[in-house]
Amino acid sequence: MLTQSMQQLAAAWDQDSTMYTNLEGLRRKLAAVGARQRAAAKKKLAVAASSAQLVLEAAVKKAEAAGKGAKKMPGLAQVLQRALA
Repeated sequence: MLTQSMQQLAAAWDQDSTMYTNLEGLRRKLAAVGARQRAAAKKKLAVAASSAQLVLEAAVKKAEAAGKGAKKMPGLAQVLQRALA
């Protein structure tokens, strides 16, 4: 009777251990997928930020050029340059 109970306990332990190992493997896979997704999102954000900076720099140049000829918006170039900083 005791031997049978010990065998059942050992079998349950093995089953729990296997289940834990499988769950741990799944957790690691999910973490790796999450890391790849975060890296891709960071890359996309960097590209978008770079594009936005180029657009702002072009706007600064246009505002400076417009400010030299006609003084429609005298502080626009300074505002845009502060946005770039």
